Amino acid sequence: MILDRPLEPMSLLEEENEKEKLAIILSSIESLLGNSSSERTTLPGSITIAITGDWGSGKTTYLKALESYFRDYRKVPVLFFEAWKFQGDQDPLVSLLLAIKEMRGLKGLAKARLSRILKPLLVSGLTLTDLAMKTALSTGIEDMEKMFKLVEKEGLRLASRTRDNMELLKRTLKEITANHLPPSTDDTANKAWAEFCQSQGITPASSRPFVLIVDDLDRLIPREAFSMIETLRFYFDIENVLIIMGLNDELLNKYVKIRYMLKDESGENFIEKIFQWNYELSYTELNGLHIKSLGTLLSEEEMETLKDLLNSLDNLTHRKWVKLVNRIEKKLLATKDQAERASILPHIVFTAVLKELYPQFESYSRKFPGIAQTLLIQDTPGHLVYKVEEALGRINKDKTCLEFPRENFDNIKDRINRLLGEKEI
Repeated sequence: MILDRPLEPMSLLEEENEKEKLAIILSSIESLLGNSSSERTTLPGSITIAITGDWGSGKTTYLKALESYFRDYRKVPVLFFEAWKFQGDQDPLVSLLLAIKEMRGLKGLAKARLSRILKPLLVSGLTLTDLAMKTALSTGIEDMEKMFKLVEKEGLRLASRTRDNMELLKRTLKEITANHLPPSTDDTANKAWAEFCQSQGITPASSRPFVLIVDDLDRLIPREAFSMIETLRFYFDIENVLIIMGLNDELLNKYVKIRYMLKDESGENFIEKIFQWNYELSYTELNGLHIKSLGTLLSEEEMETLKDLLNSLDNLTHRKWVKLVNRIEKKLLATKDQAERASILPHIVFTAVLKELYPQFESYSRKFPGIAQTLLIQDTPGHLVYKVEEALGRINKDKTCLEFPRENFDNIKDRINRLLGEKEI
């Protein structure tokens, strides 16, 4: 069975559909890097890219693949930052800088500069909070006026320090990139990427960027995710810095519309201003990665039957395919006899599809075990008609996973009945 975790990133190179997507992403990134370093038609600054998609669409897997590409093949400094681990932190910038400071291979000077940047950031929040507390506890008008002047003075001092820190951060990242000595990398991955780039006609740009990959923004509450994006835009808008973010743009668009009281498509337009390029991971067809674990349980013919049945469904997210196949595998493992597995495979698939892709039916089926198989019967017995009608009613309106729930139900049912009819003949 496949764990509900990101897929092994190098496995993307095994499937034609995934290879095609990856080639588009890498070709576009390298093109942007090449244009950024060779042309001066735009102001200098970072390149910010989004890999978007729904939960379970494979964003982390693709981001991990990009991490491997830049680390193992391009051999440039890469930080993979898992945003959700730092949710609730008062200042996202502090978390990011601490993560950069802990990168392997950093020299002492770069670490010292990062410490200089971090020190005022760590104390600034405490300083202003302390002054605000004193102001709140003061009783006299004169005392309050003095405290407000202190807060204003401290704010101006911190603003000046922020400007200095931003300049220091630019120099530090430039130095990290220039002096980067890649740690021992995966030679197998390096070779795989070299072959992939050659076969896909991908030519790496001459520039060597500092790569910051931010994952799991959609596991943060929208307010914190937006704060992280704004922090990156403000502090890391630095030449020769490549920022790649994985996010659920639909959730972020909704938040932007609420925050700025926007209407219509304005939220989407606002997000477009943040990223120079965006690649959307759409729902996907069933592929070999999803059913790989079933190879030891089913014969080649049975695997083809399984693929034929599941291909009658509309596209799903990677995660949903994995969960569906895991349901099938669980039932197959409970059946020890190989011949019996082959005979009941269509029934297992039908039940798994209904329970995984139609959660409203799944909750109903707990009260009536066996109702899924009843739905396969062409002529429903009279005493079961009302149960079947209720089940179909729930299926018809359940768009949790499928935009056209009844059509998908009819497709998989017809395909299975046709298969069972062929077996009887």
